[in-house]
Amino acid sequence: MREPGAAGPVHRRRLEMVLFGQTSAGGVVFRVRTVAAADEVFVAVGGPVPVGPAAAVRPVAAPVIRDARDGDWPAIWPIVRDVVTEQRTFPYDPALTEAAARRMWLLAPPARVVVAADGARVTGTANMYANRAGPGSHVASGSLMVAKQERGTGVGRALTTELIAWARRTGFAAIQFNAVVDVNTAAVRLYESLGFVTLGVAPGAFRHPDHGEVGLRIMWLDLREA
Repeated sequence: MREPGAAGPVHRRRLEMVLFGQTSAGGVVFRVRTVAAADEVFVAVGGPVPVGPAAAVRPVAAPVIRDARDGDWPAIWPIVRDVVTEQRTFPYDPALTEAAARRMWLLAPPARVVVAADGARVTGTANMYANRAGPGSHVASGSLMVAKQERGTGVGRALTTELIAWARRTGFAAIQFNAVVDVNTAAVRLYESLGFVTLGVAPGAFRHPDHGEVGLRIMWLDLREA
């Protein structure tokens, strides 16, 4: 590839960038390679650049998604508490008590509650359920939360993918997320990459601690489409 304005042909190769691991300081490392060659470049974001792929980097394994167990709540509660008190992604009362949070999150069947697990550690959680009762019960919904230190490592994608698979298996016609904060770009991009579209935005419906009044998106995935 040449610099703009330089003589000679331009050679372009498509690049692939995938999550590789985390640095010891908590940064995220991506592996970048060209499709036409086996060249690989390791790029660290949010932490020191490693000397090589094995230096200060631990590979990120795909999280195991499993049904939540009775004993998981002590690990789930800190995740829920952090997300609620941050007031950046969910419109929940920051004074939510642990008892109220447990009732809200650990829904009874036919709803489902799952956790993302890395060995014995719970790194995220989700619940999934019918979006409405009666005439609206053919559309699913859900809520997903990821532990602070695990954000950006694929846990959210794994939880969302499991929600979609569950909704398909259960026979739902679609999935609707009712209140995706418009400036939560990581979530918006994730959902869009999995096929969700934005049906509309309620302007100024969410008071964000950094951005003031921002919109809430209604996002939709039609499971009846091929």
